[in-house]
Parts: sequence; structure tokens; C-alpha cells
Amino acid sequence: MRKPLVLLFALLFGGISHATELTVEEYTSDPIALLDEQGRLQKKVSQAELPATPLLARQWNDDLELVQVEVAGQLVWLDGVDVRLSQGKTVPMPCAALPRARAESATNLSTIGYGAGCAKN
Repeated sequence: MRKPLVLLFALLFGGISHATELTVEEYTSDPIALLDEQGRLQKKVSQAELPATPLLARQWNDDLELVQVEVAGQLVWLDGVDVRLSQGKTVPMPCAALPRARAESATNLSTIGYGAGCAKN
């Protein structure tokens, strides 16, 4: 009885602490749309009117891909496209199965679209 309860609390509080680590690192658009919880436009503001980054994210709406932040004492939502976050979605890839470069292309250090997230073995 005690083990399931401990596991439940660990999962619950682990998810909450994970959500609090999310920050807005950079604004990628100008002006930025301030949205409500359904994603409807409230108003647009310039980057100069927004708080300096990094800015603590209060919540993340996975369905609409919105991030909630505090702007001028009010909680508003920002579109995930308009900001760069400290954490993003990742896709696990079987890096060991990626093709190896040949000797004649040794100066080409690209990963053919797989990006830096693929750990080299």
C-alpha cells in the first residue's frame, strides 16, 4: 500500500518540478502576440515592452503549444512559435544506425539533417 502511494507522489511532484524549469530564452518575433488560454489574440506588443529573458514559464499547453508567462503583472499565453524555450520537444533516434561518412567527405561535418542532438558513438 505504501509503495504505490510513494510512487504516485514522486510522479506528481516530479512533473511539477520539471514544468517549473521551463524558461523563455528568446523572443523570435516582433511584435509578439499575447493570447488567452484558448489561443485567441488579446493584443500584440513589441519585444521592448516585454520582460527581459530568461523569463520563467508558468505553464505549457501541449495541445495548443502555448506557454504561459507573467507580463506586467498579468498571466498571458505566448505562441510557442514566437519564443525559443529552454527545453523543446525531442525525437529519439537510433544514432548508431546513421550512415557513416566516407573518407573523401571527411571535411563535411554535417549529420545529414539529424542535427547535434544525435550522440556520436
